[in-house]
Amino acid sequence: MKAIAIFVIMVGLLTACGLPVFQQGTPSQPTQTSPPPQVSSPTSLPSSTPEPTATPTPSPTPFAPFEAAVIVEQVNVRSGPGYLFRIQDNVAKGTVFTIHGQSLGGEWLSIETSAGMKGWVFTQLFDLAVPLGDLPIIQPQNVQLITGQVQDPQGRLISGIQYYLTQGEGLRARRTDAMTDATGTFYAFMPLTESGTWLVVYTAVACTSNTMDADCNCLGGVCGTSDPLETSITLPWDDPLLFTWK
Repeated sequence: MKAIAIFVIMVGLLTACGLPVFQQGTPSQPTQTSPPPQVSSPTSLPSSTPEPTATPTPSPTPFAPFEAAVIVEQVNVRSGPGYLFRIQDNVAKGTVFTIHGQSLGGEWLSIETSAGMKGWVFTQLFDLAVPLGDLPIIQPQNVQLITGQVQDPQGRLISGIQYYLTQGEGLRARRTDAMTDATGTFYAFMPLTESGTWLVVYTAVACTSNTMDADCNCLGGVCGTSDPLETSITLPWDDPLLFTWK
């Protein structure tokens, strides 16, 4: 790459100084006494200016899986990106995983243990040295996905709004949570075995929400809330849910 760049620069400098890039020898005069053959004059001469060389576009650096350790005790490794998926292992603080990517919404990381077992761990249980936005999206298998979007009456997309999906009551209630990302969208992953009617309930606002300031105070002193506060769905469910932040 450096050699090509140096060659292009040298050609440009020679052209700018008025020097030809290539020297053409002067042909010798013919020795025969007969008149030389008639040659038609060219109607145009080729340009001596070389065509500009396009600057090559660098290829993006491919993602390389990296290692990261969990920062809390008793971390569950699940078979899918959500709290309703089976727990495959429970590990201690400091356990190192290989990170392969993230789920839609960035709330779960696709990991691999030192023993080669693959699973999913909640993102906030890591202190990542690599920006989350650099991680590729991994599509989990054998899941059903519930999505919802939150925006204010002016159409601004609202991030950091948490909802939970629940079925049943008391200790037997089943629940998973999801929070809106920068596009105002939440992604709730559920096993294919889940069915029936579920409530989708607004539960909290994160300090990282664009409705909050740097001190985790509501902008303008007005915190707002979700409209509706809850809604029900019957699985399987394909349509995106819509909420207004008022």
